[in-house]
Amino acid sequence: MASRVAGRVAAVLLAAAVLPAAAAAATPALTATTAAPRASAAVPRLPLRPADYPGVVVQHDVKIVASDGTALMADVFRPADASGRPVDKRLPVVVTGTPYNKNVISAGAGDIATLAGASPIIVRRGYVQVVFDVRGTGSSRGTWRSFDPREQQDTLEVLAWARKQPWSNGDLAMTGASYMGINQLLAASRRPPGLKAIFPIIPGGDLYRDVVWHGGSLDLGFIPLWLGLTTALGVVPPADAVGDPVKALGWLTDRLLTTASFPLEAILNGPTGGPLADDGDFYRVRSPLSVVDKIDVPTFITGGWWDLFQRGEQLLYQRLKLEPGRKQLLMGPWYHVTAGQGLGARPGMPQPLTELAVLWFDRWMRGADNGIDRSYGPVTVNQLGPDSWRREGAWPPAGTRYRRLYLNAQPSGLGGQDASLAWSRPTAAGQRTVSPNLLGSLCSRSTVQWTAGLLAGALDGCAQSNASAEVGAATFTTAPRTTPLRIAGPIALRLRGASSRGDGFWHAQLTEVAPDGTTRALTSGFLGMTQRALDERRSERAADGDLKLPFHPFTKEARLPVTPGQPVDMDVEIFGTDAVIRPGYRLRLALSSSDLPHALPTVPDLVGQVLAVQTVDVQPGAPSFLSLPVVGPAPAAASPSPPPVRCASKRRFRIRIRPAGQRVRSVRVRVGGRRVAARRPARRGGRWTATVDLRRFGKRTVTVTTVATLAARDRRGRHRTVRDVRRYRTCGR
Repeated sequence: MASRVAGRVAAVLLAAAVLPAAAAAATPALTATTAAPRASAAVPRLPLRPADYPGVVVQHDVKIVASDGTALMADVFRPADASGRPVDKRLPVVVTGTPYNKNVISAGAGDIATLAGASPIIVRRGYVQVVFDVRGTGSSRGTWRSFDPREQQDTLEVLAWARKQPWSNGDLAMTGASYMGINQLLAASRRPPGLKAIFPIIPGGDLYRDVVWHGGSLDLGFIPLWLGLTTALGVVPPADAVGDPVKALGWLTDRLLTTASFPLEAILNGPTGGPLADDGDFYRVRSPLSVVDKIDVPTFITGGWWDLFQRGEQLLYQRLKLEPGRKQLLMGPWYHVTAGQGLGARPGMPQPLTELAVLWFDRWMRGADNGIDRSYGPVTVNQLGPDSWRREGAWPPAGTRYRRLYLNAQPSGLGGQDASLAWSRPTAAGQRTVSPNLLGSLCSRSTVQWTAGLLAGALDGCAQSNASAEVGAATFTTAPRTTPLRIAGPIALRLRGASSRGDGFWHAQLTEVAPDGTTRALTSGFLGMTQRALDERRSERAADGDLKLPFHPFTKEARLPVTPGQPVDMDVEIFGTDAVIRPGYRLRLALSSSDLPHALPTVPDLVGQVLAVQTVDVQPGAPSFLSLPVVGPAPAAASPSPPPVRCASKRRFRIRIRPAGQRVRSVRVRVGGRRVAARRPARRGGRWTATVDLRRFGKRTVTVTTVATLAARDRRGRHRTVRDVRRYRTCGR
């Protein structure tokens, strides 16, 4: 009883961290004002059969002895009759292995208990659920090493134990979210006897690239949070230690030496540039993508477009060697802690995850012909932009073709230094400078996503606008769409860029620009410049030969040098998405040199990356472009729209010139084709100015062109130039 009380106290703490954020982020999708193509077939709502039993009875802290003698502790949830007694019948068993302390999970409420532990909806329909603490966590003994071979062997032994119990009919399934989803995939790849189906929710695929390291930088937003949470939940005492101070102290001491040892090693090793900063066997044995091709049981994967494992969920589905129907993918507009939230709230949406799990288990463990394998999916996605649900037969969808969308130095027409994205190759060279903006991403969707959505309530406004993250960035924007443009699948960016130092970091964001100028993030990619080496064998190319999924080794041996000021070609992986750019909206690529506080370079890389001034080098002979998965007909090539006409309240006014805060050597200004004088700044660091006089031009629109020659030089030693074009007309007297 005392253990249950301690568990409830910890559950309150866990719920306080998770549930308010989840509630605030219930509908993080982009809102729609313009209709977009709907699904070719509606998402069905399959009927859920009535419960077989009225209640649930729990047996706490059941000891399971592993083959090395370590005690693993489990809670067993069984259907109960009207009197509250467990039914005397052999039933199929659903197993979950958690590092988050089963006592805390079972004491929680709502989403925590359902996604991370046992669900009454499942148990009352004739299933036994077994939730066990993985080695070294919760009430289980031993040392926690997070998905190491010993922990994976433990899961197989728990499954074998469950098959032999008097309440089991020998048929097994697995469910659970996040860590518990990864656990399922690793176990299923070993093909344990009796396993019939798995239902992983928000699981990772490649732990190095999905969540721990992004472009060679540590995910500072999530990893310390996760390690701290797991360690804290591990010190909640089990039943035999509560009420006994001596035993409780011994438990705490043991946990600090076992559960805490793995986080301490990771914290001291990775950020300092040690072996854990490189990809290798440590991550490979813990990553389901290494073994997903060995899974032979039906697998239903749920993911989120802003989940921590956004990348891996899509790749896991693609690489499962199962027939569509026996494998399913559900992708929604969710963060990690809001997975499945809002489902079933309106017609045309998928039904709640617990209902889908029951349908999945009924189909593959009981042989029920409920349509989950035929009438559902096999790919069900929420489209960002219109916020509509649709079914697809494959991922990426049939009819997807990769098209080049080129970075162009010509102004987009939105003013400032915003350049263009166009379907046609650039015809003129140019540069765009990326200035350091160390905390620009603090108020952004990136911060919300990579803290698992825990800050969604506090930073909801930041998630809905990308303005702060674009300060100092080089932006490239398309003309407004006249027809919907659907992008679905992984994206690659071929980028030619330079750094003022011996390294650099590129954060590439795709955003939607609304007619009112509001920008909202769709998806992102990351790459350190010295990490740009490409593993062709593990990369994927589209039918036209362009990369669609670049794979970088991320090891010290594979690093390539960067010469300050010398452009290099890089291939940046941008995580897959499904978005519709609606008529009147634009697609933008924003390139910045950091993504703090999310992505933190290792100590050896810190100085070289954080303070670097980076340059995007637009060259017709070596163009930079997005390799974009476009669904439907190829978009027609279009020239960037002309600059918008600005209304000048005075017929004679002064303009100030200082491109992106760079040092300027000289400025040339033309007003209506006539050259006018530009004045040097009176003090160092000031702005150049020029006077625009519209009086001689009457009422017509006048083009003002400025060309600034910078102090910075290109690789040939020539001073770089920045060109800006604006159009004015008189609106005052």
